[in-house]
Amino acid sequence: MISRVAQTCFWMQRYLERADALVRSLEVNSHLVPDLDLPELQRWRPLLVVAGEEPRFIELIGEEKVDDDDAVQEYLTWDERCPVSLWSNFKWARENARTAREIISPEVWGSINTFWLWLGSDEARRLFDEKPSDFYRRVRRMCMEVQGAQVGTMPVDEAMDFFHLGGHLERAGQTARMLDMLHHSLGATGLKQRTPIEAAQWLAILQTCSAEDAFFKVSRDSLTGAGVAQFLLLDGTFPRSVRFCVDRSVACLERIRGDVDSAFGRRTMSQMVAMKERLANTSIKAVLTSGLHDELTQIVTWVGDVSISIEQEYFQLTDVSADASVDMKPEAAAVDGAHP
Repeated sequence: MISRVAQTCFWMQRYLERADALVRSLEVNSHLVPDLDLPELQRWRPLLVVAGEEPRFIELIGEEKVDDDDAVQEYLTWDERCPVSLWSNFKWARENARTAREIISPEVWGSINTFWLWLGSDEARRLFDEKPSDFYRRVRRMCMEVQGAQVGTMPVDEAMDFFHLGGHLERAGQTARMLDMLHHSLGATGLKQRTPIEAAQWLAILQTCSAEDAFFKVSRDSLTGAGVAQFLLLDGTFPRSVRFCVDRSVACLERIRGDVDSAFGRRTMSQMVAMKERLANTSIKAVLTSGLHDELTQIVTWVGDVSISIEQEYFQLTDVSADASVDMKPEAAAVDGAHP
């Protein structure tokens, strides 16, 4: 496969996954904040913090607006100056899809293009202004429609592996960010205590990841921060858990790489296998002892570092030594170098 096309597949899926994660967070938070008497620091600011957008938001919109629900939702949904807004994510997802028309199926292109046209319509803007929850649900359904079109109409080949590789890496990072969003609000004590407000916030995280039903079916723990963290971080069967996404990412790269004795892609594979083994061989007790925030930060950083390695070894075809290091902030790694 041509490296340019592989890069397009990888980033198209990352932008789609990022858009989906963003609207999930916005939708759940829009329900949670009015129902709970939360301190200002636990309302809308955490969404900006975990998205890496608090400094830019303060510069562009103003510090007095960081806990204003309308201002934050407007910024994270429509503002073209925000590189992680829904508008920006889908703009670049559609652009990558346009340049990969020879790879994606007509159904996938039709779904993405229809979504983009709708997003720019008066109907979409009116729905957002009048019923933001309905707007977010519609965006989520459209994202699932694109994913369904991919699974149902495209061959399972190298292109699909790059789609899935990008999607699973992005999802792992987004799940870690969602967990850290609440940890940022509650702190370490919120993992052990279970006041009604804390329980509602941990339930909201499960809802953001569409994990509420699965959690109560398979988890023996009550609704505690530790139980939710264990499920979303270390469960090996739930599609949005960090461990599941890392396992699937490794499987995708193994198929792409083919010959295990080849030096091609060795650094990337080494990084990914190391994280897979780390998650498989740890426990939530060990994670909490070392610090959940530190663990989640390392995962987000790891996603950024692996993405850079993939760019260098598979898309830019540069010779990367095994001990080379990359200095880039996690939030920068999530948005830089992706535009075709």
